[in-house]
Amino acid sequence: MEKRIWELDFLRGVCVAAMIFDHVVYDLTYVFHVPFSVLPAYFDWEVRTLIRIGVVLSFVLLCGISCSFSRSNLVRGLKLAGVALLLTFVTKILDLVQGDGDRFIIVFGVLHMLAVSILIYALLEKVASGKAFLFIGIVLAAIGVYFNMVLYYAPQGLEALSILVPLRGGVYSADYFSLLPGAGFLLIGAFLGPLIYGEKKSRFPLKGEARLTRPFMFAGRHALIFYLGHQPLVLGVLSLIFLILRAL
Repeated sequence: MEKRIWELDFLRGVCVAAMIFDHVVYDLTYVFHVPFSVLPAYFDWEVRTLIRIGVVLSFVLLCGISCSFSRSNLVRGLKLAGVALLLTFVTKILDLVQGDGDRFIIVFGVLHMLAVSILIYALLEKVASGKAFLFIGIVLAAIGVYFNMVLYYAPQGLEALSILVPLRGGVYSADYFSLLPGAGFLLIGAFLGPLIYGEKKSRFPLKGEARLTRPFMFAGRHALIFYLGHQPLVLGVLSLIFLILRAL
């Protein structure tokens, strides 16, 4: 796609900003132990849980829309799977260095879910039509939402099933998001892409400078880099800030 659709970049950027905010609060609470009683309560807040799920699924839906523009979703999926596996390797090394058991390892996080979902779409697009994507997507999303609401426990010895659907007591992953309902939302997005952007043009012409949208559009265009790089950067900046505060 020669000319990007700005509103898709903008919406992805909003999702990235929400993710960074959530992780900053996590770092302040559990890494730097800032003595604000409101911070731990934030992670027990049901609204926060709903917003997190909504942000992730919105991002996946946008990814599905973008899949309809891609020349090779198979290549995209394989590349993302490689990055996801590298992330698992690096986080496992961090745990080994820390020597404190599993803490940082990401076995099946958002990147893993996205990679597998894109690969599923890449296989389906060779044999299925747009309406099939919608039907399969709704079914998969409904299954995932059901398990997310009921929260069954993973059967003993079959903890790996938590990679497929949300289960309690499943495989530990510092960043965890099961394949369902994510894959379903990506397929729904893949159905909506040609329907909304059949001409591959923006539906909302950007007027004037639109300075307020630029940071979000930039983050949306480089979402993967922000995902991989924001935590080390945030931890570094916060560490520097707290070192300066202690020195004062």
